[in-house]
Amino acid sequence: MNRTISFICGCLAIATSSGADPTKVYSEAEAIQIGWPALAGPFSNFSPVKTEVRLVDDLATVTVAWTCEGLGLGIGKQSTDFGKSMVTSRIENYLGPNSKAAPGSWAGAIVAEGKVFASSMRPAGEFVEVEYPDRKAKVRVDAEDLVVAVDFLTGKKLWEAAEPGSVLWGGGKRVCFQVAPVYSDGKVFSMGATGRVFAYDAASGKKLWQTDIGDKHKMASAERTKVLESLAKGKFAFPKIDSWSSALVVADGVLAVPTFTGNSIRGLNLADGGTLWEASGVLSTRNAPSVFTSGGREYFLTANERGEMRLINPKDGKELWKVADLGPNHFTLAPSQTHVLVNVSKGKSRAEKDAPREPGSWGGYRISPEKAELAWRKDGKTDGCGMPIWPDTYANHQQTIRDGIGYFTTIDGAESSGASGSGSKGSRFVLVRMDTGDIVREHQNSMGNLPQAELSLLGGQLWYLVGEKVICRPNSTHGPRHGGRHPWSLWQVTDKEIKQMPGHLDKNEFITGYEVLTQVPIVAGRMIERTETGGILCYDLRAEPKP
Repeated sequence: MNRTISFICGCLAIATSSGADPTKVYSEAEAIQIGWPALAGPFSNFSPVKTEVRLVDDLATVTVAWTCEGLGLGIGKQSTDFGKSMVTSRIENYLGPNSKAAPGSWAGAIVAEGKVFASSMRPAGEFVEVEYPDRKAKVRVDAEDLVVAVDFLTGKKLWEAAEPGSVLWGGGKRVCFQVAPVYSDGKVFSMGATGRVFAYDAASGKKLWQTDIGDKHKMASAERTKVLESLAKGKFAFPKIDSWSSALVVADGVLAVPTFTGNSIRGLNLADGGTLWEASGVLSTRNAPSVFTSGGREYFLTANERGEMRLINPKDGKELWKVADLGPNHFTLAPSQTHVLVNVSKGKSRAEKDAPREPGSWGGYRISPEKAELAWRKDGKTDGCGMPIWPDTYANHQQTIRDGIGYFTTIDGAESSGASGSGSKGSRFVLVRMDTGDIVREHQNSMGNLPQAELSLLGGQLWYLVGEKVICRPNSTHGPRHGGRHPWSLWQVTDKEIKQMPGHLDKNEFITGYEVLTQVPIVAGRMIERTETGGILCYDLRAEPKP
């Protein structure tokens, strides 16, 4: 970012749990070691470390560095819930002997110490013949929990760890298993599809310990047993498990895991998985804790759909402060070392007597370990700085803060339609000073009957700030062939201008999430995506690739 924006920050350089300093510019090799070690990246704000690597100016020149297939990671969102569909051909397409990709985790990969890590569930066991209304079919629902490691530079598979006792589930656009793994201090932590939690040595894949999340693990394990017993009797069954969307997060040497009961998180000892504490009611249904760093200490920052935001001490799980009377915050927060962007308005999530829904409103809070103070707020109805807070859209808001500037997308106060409110005429991409709320620069998004590739920086969809560029996929809630192709576009974004750059990028049949997007790590000019056939692909976005 240019000098005007960089000058605004004035904050003290403090390294985070990833070992990275948000103010430092790293070499390519250093950036690869730091990587993207968690769902929200090295700084818990969906942005990569600053690096000397320069991105291309034309996405048409981007190449695929490598593809690693045959990993068994499965596919993400499907269009029909298997538990409801009795169409034999559709079930066989995902669960049969000739399936190209079975149901898998919807979570993106992470990157650390020169490796790409991904977790999922993989089909295991024998195929079973079951009766359908039209004919018999062979299916398989038994599975194993899987973690794989791939070399970041070459795509070579380094190791895999597979744990029997899992089950395939998912399907539909909301019923998902989407729990991202996390890396910390030479270890990789993952959650399996029945709520088991595993720790592995990142270098070798050796399992270090195993535990589980309690009640929901027992429920999912019982559902697995029930399904396998039904299949053994020749009757098709599929697990009935509610949607699990969150991530494992590490702060100050403590692993936070979602329990999917009462929107709680449990603090675990990194050394042995022992439970240290549990905090109830702190999350929303589809978000994860964030890491807030201040004064060399790390804290868990959480928000929920009841309009509460909390700061939690990782060592004992105690609440340090709480802000109430906010709007519903379904999405994962992305704090800086001094501020955080939140929804500050309750809005209306559903129409009442044919009245239009009302969006939430973006606001900025100044935060410290001692307190949280409102710095500024916008009005979603009058200022055009709203956000949809209703199903289909309310959990996929991407936002970040860098050098004292907040970056987010908006809709106006009008009734919205389509993915992420794309029917709103007031959709904008906004740069705002976090200390005052003054808008530094804004871009009016394109609307109407335009191709997906031209739909600009649509509110809520997947985008990443890298240097002075933003790479964006306007529709990341639908698959690569659902309603047209959904290529990446590239934008120059500074306090002086926001403009689209040449070319589009569309060389991967990517997996997708729905209300919670599948994150795509960007590390040292490379972008890591999962593929529909259960593999991993790496794009090379560097302007000057080196041998």
